[in-house]
Amino acid sequence: MALCAGLLVSAAWAAPPGAGGSTTFNLDIPSQSLNDALQALALASGHKLLYSSELVDGKTSPAINGKFTTEEAVKRLLTGTDLKYEITADGLVLIRAMDAPAASGEKVIAKENGDPPKEGGKNSSQEFRADQVDQGGAGQFVTAVGGNTSPPETSQNVELQEIVVTAQKRAERLIDTPQSVSVLSSDQLTQLGATQFRDYANTVPGLDFSTSGAGYTQISMRGVTSGIDVSPTVGIYVDDVPYGSSSAFASGAELAVDVGLFDLDRIELLRGPQGTLYGASTMGGLIKYVTRMPESSRFGVEAQAGVSATGDGGGINYNTAAAVNVPISPGVAALRASGYESHDGGYISNVALSQKAVNRSDTYGGRLDLLLTPANQLTVRLTGFLQNISRQGEGTTDYAYSGSPLYGSLDQHRLFAEPFDQEFRLVSGTVTYGFGPATLTSISSYQTLKTDLQWDLSAHYVPLFEAVGPLERHSDRCVE
Repeated sequence: MALCAGLLVSAAWAAPPGAGGSTTFNLDIPSQSLNDALQALALASGHKLLYSSELVDGKTSPAINGKFTTEEAVKRLLTGTDLKYEITADGLVLIRAMDAPAASGEKVIAKENGDPPKEGGKNSSQEFRADQVDQGGAGQFVTAVGGNTSPPETSQNVELQEIVVTAQKRAERLIDTPQSVSVLSSDQLTQLGATQFRDYANTVPGLDFSTSGAGYTQISMRGVTSGIDVSPTVGIYVDDVPYGSSSAFASGAELAVDVGLFDLDRIELLRGPQGTLYGASTMGGLIKYVTRMPESSRFGVEAQAGVSATGDGGGINYNTAAAVNVPISPGVAALRASGYESHDGGYISNVALSQKAVNRSDTYGGRLDLLLTPANQLTVRLTGFLQNISRQGEGTTDYAYSGSPLYGSLDQHRLFAEPFDQEFRLVSGTVTYGFGPATLTSISSYQTLKTDLQWDLSAHYVPLFEAVGPLERHSDRCVE
């Protein structure tokens, strides 16, 4: 039997509460297909659901509205069906047919629409395991294993079919989104070792970019570009807030945000044009960074660190990051804080100033996220985000028109240093209220972007001035 996961959410080093515990959640799930209702429950509660897609096909769930535990909500959603639910000691909710036996070696609290609990089998925490993936984990697999020597009949690997995206300003399955969308989950970013935009951009079909270093990048999608002196053709969003300038007056086409890639839920890449939903600056497409939301049901801490070296005269690279999720009031309020730092050792040499690794850079920042659910239909999210980027020089080299390097394959000739410093600040508030069949969303934000950069244009202007008259050099200044 093929197994399908609803929405599986995990936090490193956090002990997930049992699905049958006393923690309640504010739920407002309308009557709809049973599969969609289970997806909505998994998204709201953060608990893991495992079931066969064939079992729920064609079934409709009743509407539920109010405060419920996960167990109470599952019981109501399965009312009138021929399905039962079982809860493992690890808090995994298994949904099966009434006559389906429990998997071998599996310890569950078996309940059939309100029957008293029964225990049996072996220790679930040791004998039953479900690999967890973040929401939106394209290409990930779920494995259910029972017993020490042989897996149960239901144990097999299946590709997740349900990927939740917000490409149309609302949460929906990727398969139901009528447009071309690519999704990179946090797991995939970790596997790539990605800390900057360039680290994942070359894995996305149809995405092109040119960059001279972190913070200074021009992006195009589907081959649509308008050059550097006009408006950008690819929009960039941090959650639901557009980033940066949409015109050429603040170099909007060149200063694409290089968001720190830690504590992200996923990155959505939408092919354009997206003018109706996201504005005129998305003719080519859209890149949307979706951050992880606070969870009011559990305390969790995550951390990561990495070190690498760049060959051929390059420097040492390293990155560190940490995040903490603090439930303030179960089902009502939660706070999430994260911080990160990434150092790129660089690999370009400036032969004019005898400097090594001039394109080394540092990126550091953090986020503070407060989630409030004061009423069943009301959700308030307040977010603060800051990031600084500092580079010593550009990651470019000098080549002749023939394609041969002028000084060396990784060398440049700059008479003056070309530092780059960027400060990004963003404060946003999102208020959502559900009116049953419709949802009202209000998004307010304030952001600032300050960029200081210098270019050495001696190679362009010195020959022009020499054509007018001879130049003499005094104290690193050219005078006539």
